[in-house]
Amino acid sequence: MSVPLLYVFLGSTGSGRRDVAFDLIDFGLETEEKPVLLVPDAEETDREIETHAVSVLKWKHTIKGIETTVPPGTTQIFMLLNGRENPVDQLESIKDWIETGVVRLGRIIVVINSALYAETPSLDEWYDACIHFSDVILLNHRAGVSEKWISSFKKRQQEKFLPCLIELVKKGRVENPALVLNPEGRRLSLAFEETDEIYDFEDDEEEEEEIPVDPYFERLSSGQRVKEIPDIRDFLRSARLMERSK
Repeated sequence: MSVPLLYVFLGSTGSGRRDVAFDLIDFGLETEEKPVLLVPDAEETDREIETHAVSVLKWKHTIKGIETTVPPGTTQIFMLLNGRENPVDQLESIKDWIETGVVRLGRIIVVINSALYAETPSLDEWYDACIHFSDVILLNHRAGVSEKWISSFKKRQQEKFLPCLIELVKKGRVENPALVLNPEGRRLSLAFEETDEIYDFEDDEEEEEEIPVDPYFERLSSGQRVKEIPDIRDFLRSARLMERSK
């Protein structure tokens, strides 16, 4: 029995991850895949989800890790992370879930709310963490966002020599679904890589190369993370207050 490919969607609540996931799911249905959509237990399923031609399941993030049930025969899993919670905590549990062998990682995709980000430069640390783990960056909600900001964002990522793809989203759709879904790893993080075997010519034997702890997963002896990121809820709250004041 084949193990389903897992596609993880990062991004804040309101970034349009759900629309993008549906677009990619529809592409999978055309190619006779059997996908399911996993949504956080904390989120309500609206009518749009309930009427879509795909199985929609809930998942929980608890102290035990990821809790969900995947139907037999599933070939692809599209998993929306909780867009109000810390993505690093959730990714760490997803890493443990993958290591059980129940799923295998396809790609990690971050959907960026360009309008929110352009108005809130202090989101850099939060999005930098998401991008660190991502194979694909999708720029969404670009209405009202200047081309200068888009170009500056792309240039900033290129200057960091990031291997991930940067694509645009238009009306909830990506131009090339096959390119986005290609499971080739393009992320900076090595956290989800399998342990490589290296050949030691001096000893004429194979040795396991240990992958270092990801800097975002690393913790101090106190249990606190070495690299902390801001709480996205503070920014979402501020954005709602600004919208009401207009």
